[in-house]
Amino acid sequence: MISIPAAPVWPNGTWTPPSTIRERCALRHELKREIELLPIEHMRSDTAYKLRLKLLRAQYESDSRLILAKRLQKHCQFWSIAGISTLPDELLCDIILIATEQSDFISKMTREFAHVAPLVCRRWRDVCATMPQLWSTLVISDTLRHPTCDSVGTQRWSNIVKELPRLLFRCQGAPVTFRFTTRDLDAQATIPTVFATLQTSLASIRSVDIQLSAPYVRDVSKCIATSLPALESLSIQNAGYF
Repeated sequence: MISIPAAPVWPNGTWTPPSTIRERCALRHELKREIELLPIEHMRSDTAYKLRLKLLRAQYESDSRLILAKRLQKHCQFWSIAGISTLPDELLCDIILIATEQSDFISKMTREFAHVAPLVCRRWRDVCATMPQLWSTLVISDTLRHPTCDSVGTQRWSNIVKELPRLLFRCQGAPVTFRFTTRDLDAQATIPTVFATLQTSLASIRSVDIQLSAPYVRDVSKCIATSLPALESLSIQNAGYF
């Protein structure tokens, strides 16, 4: 079996433009076609064949790097003259916040704008990291879990609980909206642990929205039976299992 060298990735592992992907794929197909045209009877023994194969791969890698370099140069030139790249960080923060608040109306993205904005470029990522308002909505939900992967789902919940302190720290005291939605009994059993972690941020919790099965409602009542000075909204619903 003839191996085709993998295409080089975009610098820093960031998003690769579709046009660049198409050009690289075209190079890969051309390389594969050139290799297939080589004399099959000399594939293993002919030194000339091996040398030709090596040269073809080297040419492919060279062309791929050239394509990436040109695309990256155009990318940098575009962002250097784009008006939004010249905005001060404070104004960029305001724009991102406004777009976040209106994202439900202007787009049907599967992910919230707050999660997409840091992926635009390095500067946007750094700016978003300094905006606690973007991270003050904590959503713990099993809606994305595959129904046949119970063991993976349980592990996922364990990881979420472990990450909760870091997520709360990123809020930096901003009013927190907390949503917990699941029908998974193992996940619901982590409610006391989750609220124990939230104890350090109770003073800044603005909204609580919980959907779970009836047996765990009492646990929730015990957990929130404390002072919540910033609380504006509280919703506890039965998720469907009794």
